[in-house]
Amino acid sequence: RELGFSIAGAMSFSGAYFGAGNENMKVFFTNVSCTGHENQLLACQYDTPSTCLHSSDAGIRCLPGPGNCSDGSVRLVDGADDYEGRVEVCIFEQWGSICDTMWYTQQAEVVCRQLGLPELGATAFSNSYFGGGSGPIHIGGLECTGQESSLTQCSLISYDIDGCYHSNDAGVRCPCLTGDVRLVGGPSPLEGRVEVCLQGIWGTVTDDSWNNQDTNVLCGQLGYWSNVSLPVWYAQYGRGSGPIFLDLVRCVGTESRLIDCQYDPNASEDSHAEDAGVVCFNGTGRGECFDGAVRLQDGATPQQGRVEVCIAGEWGTVCESSWNAPDAAVVCSMLGYPRVGTAYRGGTYQQGSGPVYLSNTIC
Repeated sequence: RELGFSIAGAMSFSGAYFGAGNENMKVFFTNVSCTGHENQLLACQYDTPSTCLHSSDAGIRCLPGPGNCSDGSVRLVDGADDYEGRVEVCIFEQWGSICDTMWYTQQAEVVCRQLGLPELGATAFSNSYFGGGSGPIHIGGLECTGQESSLTQCSLISYDIDGCYHSNDAGVRCPCLTGDVRLVGGPSPLEGRVEVCLQGIWGTVTDDSWNNQDTNVLCGQLGYWSNVSLPVWYAQYGRGSGPIFLDLVRCVGTESRLIDCQYDPNASEDSHAEDAGVVCFNGTGRGECFDGAVRLQDGATPQQGRVEVCIAGEWGTVCESSWNAPDAAVVCSMLGYPRVGTAYRGGTYQQGSGPVYLSNTIC
């Protein structure tokens, strides 16, 4: 820190690792004791003068540039969504985990509050419930009342991590915010079973009347393209296990959240066999092969090329039979371009080598 380098990953060396100092130089300090928060070495405790020899000269290795986090910040890692995971705290500009010693609901409430999530109903997990970390274990234990706004305001029980391993990493699950949505059970973040949060609890949506207007709103809420999506029916991403919150969803398409659409709050379904799902699209998702995805190949620019569609995890082509401008417009819209396109036939682009999936397409 005093030299202007990052404090993350700083390493200490002893036994004149980098060579002994000049024999004409004095050894000023011995038994140097720092907390790690000082801005200068002289602010630490030490004994002087020293009787040490240069064979015991101390050394360090610093890493260039800033650290990867701000001291005191927290994050949740390796959970199913942003609301749960292994708790990691930033100390000395480096992420590390917390030992689950005295890890209770009060601590979990503070973590959720610091992350801007609801704290009422927060759950504490121990024994590396969300998997063990790979970095340092920063804290041996914290004592919180549950009213603090951040973990740094809790009383530190100990930095001592003797006997604490990553198998003891602490975790947290925070309640969700009413109106939030998530996708569960899909092969990528772009698709899955639709779940919506009401009063801190996740629940599913029935596929009755589930269509593109509904899924476009949903995908837009998640930060994906709001002009193209694929609705999925009949619990294709697995059946949920919680309550069924929304039935007969009817979106106009201009809503900013799925919960802003009209729906029946009294779901007629008593089974998750009709849980609704969705496939969303975004700029980084082009080229990912999942059922219904499209891509353009062997064109001079990304905006043109041979049309390929993914079915059952494999890319294939589309036969030119009845291929026209409306069909091309749908492809362009799916790829995030304006809903207008030019259809090409007769092998304008290089022939494909995989299966031919679609023929006589009519849009």
